[in-house]
Amino acid sequence: MASAAPGAAPSARYAVRRWQRVVAGLMVPFWSVLPGMGLIDLQVMFVPDSYYADSVALMVSWGAFLTFLVALPFGWFAVRPQEALPVAVVLAVGAATLLVGAVLGGQWPPAVVALLVVVSALPVLPAALHQARAEGLVLRVRPALLLLPLAAAPTAWRYAADAFSTAQTDPSREAWQTNGVDHWPVQGSLAIAVVALLVVLAHWPRAVPVVRAAVAITLGTMALCWAAFPDTVGSVDSVPVAAGTLALALLVALTGKPATARSSVRRPTT
Repeated sequence: MASAAPGAAPSARYAVRRWQRVVAGLMVPFWSVLPGMGLIDLQVMFVPDSYYADSVALMVSWGAFLTFLVALPFGWFAVRPQEALPVAVVLAVGAATLLVGAVLGGQWPPAVVALLVVVSALPVLPAALHQARAEGLVLRVRPALLLLPLAAAPTAWRYAADAFSTAQTDPSREAWQTNGVDHWPVQGSLAIAVVALLVVLAHWPRAVPVVRAAVAITLGTMALCWAAFPDTVGSVDSVPVAAGTLALALLVALTGKPATARSSVRRPTT
């Protein structure tokens, strides 16, 4: 079985086997439920649990990364295989920032998670490479959107620096880890990934749909978590920062493609 983008130009057509979409679909529960525990950690925002009552924000940062920056792109590809190239870029950013987190956090387990992300993404790669050859990487800088990563950078810098510093000097106890992976380096990686994806959003119209969804939901989730649980481990105890992050999430959610990037195929006229 093959899937092709509806209405796509012949040069941009590509085949995606059913098994590739099925595997990508299976990666959604793999990363968000077991063993990734993305949604499991996110649920501490909504289900009171005294065991994690003092570390809600730290749990949620792990949940946001694994659910919205890893599981969500896999689900996106399973439903919309014509978006393979942007999905592959989002997953690549996630894996790269996990490696950065492993180095700056002074811990090797996040690098293993990064490797698993790369291996998981192999079914997406053939379609992504085909799209890259057929369409090229057409960049179009939108100066107004460059304000988004600039606005996010100060909070992200401090958030990541605190996370990496804590990872090196005071690693989290076992209760704050997932499958032996400390959440602190991943929390730092989350901040770097969001800024990196906002840069992608400002330069590459093709990636807008999936990047917009992943980043807007991540920012909105973290902002609400900080506002609701300001005193928990890993939180940002600042109402202005939480409000600003929520506003940034809304701006990202409202970001659209430029008109000339909506479609490269003209419909026949009569």
